[in-house]
This record gives sequence, C-alpha cells and structure tokens, in this order.
Amino acid sequence: MALTVSDGTLAGVDSTMARIVAVLEARAFAAPENRTVRLFASRPSACIQLEPVGGDFALADVNLATVRLRSAGTGVIDEIAALSGKLGIARDRDRNGVPELSACFASEDVRELFQSVTGRVQVDVTLDGVLESGARFVAAFSLEAQGVGGYPAVAVAPNPLNPSAKISVVTSRPGRMVLWLFDAQGRLVRVVLNEPMAAPGVHEAHIGEGPGGAPLPSGIYFYRIETADGAATGRVAILK
Repeated sequence: MALTVSDGTLAGVDSTMARIVAVLEARAFAAPENRTVRLFASRPSACIQLEPVGGDFALADVNLATVRLRSAGTGVIDEIAALSGKLGIARDRDRNGVPELSACFASEDVRELFQSVTGRVQVDVTLDGVLESGARFVAAFSLEAQGVGGYPAVAVAPNPLNPSAKISVVTSRPGRMVLWLFDAQGRLVRVVLNEPMAAPGVHEAHIGEGPGGAPLPSGIYFYRIETADGAATGRVAILK
C-alpha cells in the first residue's frame, strides 16, 4: 500500500521546498539466527530481511546507501546505516514466495542503538530507505534485544582466543577506568586500559598481546576492571 507524505516532513527541510513522495509499505523480519539481538554477540554484524508488500517495488530498485534501522529512546543514537558491503538479494528465508533483501548492521552500531536496553526485551523498530524513483519504503516490526544485566558489563570474544580477542566494557557513569591482565600465577601481564575519565558507553580493547606487543603464550589469564560503576573480573584462555 502506498501513502503520500511531504518529504519536507521526513527530511526536516522548509515546507516551501517540500514535494509529495510515495511511502511504500514493506515487511521486515529477523532470520532465526538474528532473532535475538545480543549486544555482545561475537558475530560481526546483525542482519534484517526486507521484502516488498503486494509487489509495490522491486528490491533491485532499493538505494542501498539509504537503508536505516531506527529505534527511538533505546540507545545513544536513534538510527544506524546498513553496511554497504553487506546487502544483497537473499533466498526466501520464510518461504512465503517473496524474495528478500538482507540488510546487515555492524555490531558496534547495534550496541549504540540499543545501549540503554537491560535484560531481554521486545523493541519496536523500523527499517526504511529510498528507492531509485525517490519513493520511500518503511517497515515496522519488533526485535528481541538482550542488553546488559548490570554495570559494568564485560564480554570477551572469542574466548578461547588465538591469537587475540576483543574485550568490550559497557559503563553507565563517567569516571576512571582501568583494566589489568594477569597470568595464572597472579602476576601482572599488562595494563590494557587506563583512562582517567572514561565517558559512559561501550569501550573496547584487544587482549592477547604482552607489553611489547608480542603474542602471549597459551594458558589461562585473568582480567580485573575497575570503573565508576564498580569492579568486574573474569577469565580468558589462549589456545594455540
């Protein structure tokens, strides 16, 4: 179904410059492997399936650079752009006879979009974009998002690692942040992070290297992080 709206409303331009454009209904859904958006997922991206409703437009006409995933009030940003190299015509994942386009989004962007989510909740989102004709498409749907259970929230992926891994820390308050890495005997290996005033949000660093940058030998290591939200500890394994 097509609606007509002023693109001055959509783009925020002066009403004297507005013109009437079509807004076409689309359908969007998450494939089974993306049904729950985990903020600390080890996957490098999260993908959404897009299909037209009633044959109103062709997927080949979608301007890939305009595809956005939007969610208001769930994070530090309200919209994220699809990865230009991660879009393409997919097979019919839900077997309804309508081919789909798969729009993928970087995990770092997804974390910022849903950063305020705690626990496991259903989030109302929209997927929209522009066609080569200038018409817009919009699909409203819901995603299950799994956020942090408390602060600071820490995740290491992959774990075990070889030769290195990314450690992600989410904080809710500004303040000093220090991350130490110890070996199995409790000896300090290196100070991974030392920020006198870290802003709230997601902080990331790589572990797996010693003080000089050389890869660490196989074994069990422990980290301790102290933030304005409190302290957290954990274990990582290096397997080679």
